[in-house]
Amino acid sequence: MKAAGKDHERLYRTSDNLGNVLTQYRGFGPFLVSMFKNIYKINPVDPAISTIKAHILHSFAPIFAVLQLIVAFCLTFFLWDVSGSVASISLIFTAILIIALSAYFFFVKEQHLMRAPAIYVLRLFALCLGIFWVTILVTIFPKESDIGQLIACLLVMALMASAVLFLPVAGASALFSAVVGLGTCAVILYDWAKFHHETLYLLGAIIFFIYTCIVVLSCALIRELLIGYLIKRYYLEQRNAILTLLLGDTSDIAGDWLWETDDEGALTGVSPSFKHALNVQEDVLYEQPFVEIMLQKASQNKGKSFFEDMERLKECLEQRLFFRDLIVEVQKENETRYWSLSGRPLFQDQKFVGYRGVGTDVTHIHNIHRKASFRARHDEMTNLPNRTAFFDDMEFYLVEAEQSQEVFALLNIDLDGFKSVNDQYGHHAGDYVLSQIAITLNKILGEGDTLYRIGGDEFVLINKKTSKEKANLIAQDLIKAITSKPITIKEGASWTPGVSIGIVLTKGGMETVTDLLAASDLALYEGKKRGGNCAVFFDSELETLAQRKLSLLRDLSLALDEGEISLRYQPFYDAQTQKLRGFEALLCWKHSLYGRILTEQIITIAEESGLIQKLGLFVLAKATEFAASWPEHLILSINLSPGQILRKDFINEWLIVLDGTKFPPHRLQIEVTETIFMKQSAATFAKLHKLRDRGMAIALDDFGKGFSCLGYLYFFPFSKIKLDRLFIRDMLRDQRAATIVKGIVNLAVDLSISLTVEGVESREQYDYIVGLGCSEVQGFFFAGPLPPKTVIQLISKSGEIVQ
Repeated sequence: MKAAGKDHERLYRTSDNLGNVLTQYRGFGPFLVSMFKNIYKINPVDPAISTIKAHILHSFAPIFAVLQLIVAFCLTFFLWDVSGSVASISLIFTAILIIALSAYFFFVKEQHLMRAPAIYVLRLFALCLGIFWVTILVTIFPKESDIGQLIACLLVMALMASAVLFLPVAGASALFSAVVGLGTCAVILYDWAKFHHETLYLLGAIIFFIYTCIVVLSCALIRELLIGYLIKRYYLEQRNAILTLLLGDTSDIAGDWLWETDDEGALTGVSPSFKHALNVQEDVLYEQPFVEIMLQKASQNKGKSFFEDMERLKECLEQRLFFRDLIVEVQKENETRYWSLSGRPLFQDQKFVGYRGVGTDVTHIHNIHRKASFRARHDEMTNLPNRTAFFDDMEFYLVEAEQSQEVFALLNIDLDGFKSVNDQYGHHAGDYVLSQIAITLNKILGEGDTLYRIGGDEFVLINKKTSKEKANLIAQDLIKAITSKPITIKEGASWTPGVSIGIVLTKGGMETVTDLLAASDLALYEGKKRGGNCAVFFDSELETLAQRKLSLLRDLSLALDEGEISLRYQPFYDAQTQKLRGFEALLCWKHSLYGRILTEQIITIAEESGLIQKLGLFVLAKATEFAASWPEHLILSINLSPGQILRKDFINEWLIVLDGTKFPPHRLQIEVTETIFMKQSAATFAKLHKLRDRGMAIALDDFGKGFSCLGYLYFFPFSKIKLDRLFIRDMLRDQRAATIVKGIVNLAVDLSISLTVEGVESREQYDYIVGLGCSEVQGFFFAGPLPPKTVIQLISKSGEIVQ
């Protein structure tokens, strides 16, 4: 097909005019050689181009046959007196030709006409047809009068002209024309030499020879131009199809509508298709604002999403904002439709002059997405909401219960002995049993109850606005409904299910979905221990968890006042030289009842109790007072929480502490996480800039753990990024984690930002990090959080002098 591609490229370039054709062949000589080579050679052809050629040939065939028949009729009519039998033979043969040609094109499929066997057949057909007409001419020419011979020559010239209908088949038209024309010349010359000896006959033979050459060359040249034109048209159609696919078609045919408004929001122009879709009278269409017209077309099912969409459209138009693919719900002919609207504000000389946009009916796509969303949130076998839907809905239920202080129950339902069904009868039988259980459970549901399938044979029922007594009653009804009637699996085989139910009652608050589900699991397995077919309430474990949190909230303030909270310092090192660079201050609290409390838990409790500012100032004062005795080049790193930076007097309080401890700001590094930018980002950036102007370094901590928005690196000049231990833990065994680490290291290098890798716990991890060109490392491979006494010893061993 490579040769075919070159041939098509040549034809594409030569399709404009005759000069280009001869230029490509470098004159008439090579062109003639190429033309006669086509008589016996078949060039490789692109299938698509072959189809075009075959279609043309298929269309020309009837015309060619009819022309042959017309010539035969004319021959019979004009020459019947002298050559009646021969003319009759030509007429009969031509009729047979038409039948044979029609049969051939009928039985040979169009897509096969340009294949090698069919091409050879067509060339042979052209050759035989030319020989036939020459034979007819040889038979009748000597018998005819001068007028009859002239008529015969004219008919032959007409026959030769019909050769253009063979153009799609390379060589066929030239072959037919050459055989008929040269044969005719030979007949005239023979007649001149043997009978007439007149100069006129010799001149006629020469003229006919010239005519034959012109016809043969014309057929070849016209074929080049025609096929080149068709190839060019084919490629242009292909290109347009690709552009249409890539760019889309904004015409009305494609289903898109055009609309335009003035500076007051009234429509000034709409496409006919949009006018038809709106179905609004012309005088109303151009008088009311666009939003008002859309409200009139709005769906009667005006839910929350409808008002949000319309409000968004109104807001965009009023504030002159660009919007794209805004979905609005409309009512058209008692049918709910969904339209996608996009618009761009127009300005002339910096003056707003209106909107221009497009709209599309996306009902079909919207319904597909809605069905896909339904499938994503529902179990295919039972058609119940699935685990994803359960977790999504539970978040809402918890908030709702906390606000209303109404109790709801989570009933965790698990079938006893279900595994035996799959083992004995197969998974198909197990699926059938689950579908029947789902039907049974659905019949028990009351108003406001929701049933989910969250696992293999595990269901969850949410019973809202309930009490312990009501929840227990529902559980007993469920047990009775499930266990009272055997399920027929197949003829002669049935199974009576058993069931255990774990119940959790809650009003929302501090519990999470995972906590509630775990608590219901504990109650569920307690029910299984009791033999099944029972419901067990969970209370003590969840109560203990809540009491622990309340106890920590209460004890934190006392711990601060009585000095139970201390600081530990974890060192970080230069990754290339292993020299000590500084320490990160970390909170340490050993509770008398609950043991060691993690730093993250201490900060969370402090923020919830309102003690975060007091705790932050305590850490700053304690850490800077101790770090003031370190060597000048060692850095102290302190974590800053969102609760601290949101205070208005935050910076003044910090500067007062630093003045009191005499700790130089340029040795202080403040670590912030991405969550600090989630609220009041402008004020946050301003405060961080003030700290940086005082000489403090700002580091982005736990990079990669949260949102990892690169916009933070763009808007604020951080001096350091601290890569979270999550990726370091897995980078030696997970290629994706390794790729992320490499990418972040390269990002830090390109931004000229120092990078500290946290969580380095082995020699292999350290060697890998060093190889990437990381700046600093921190982790248990070097040391964990250390008490102040051990810090002094470590600095001394490093050859530093502690003041």
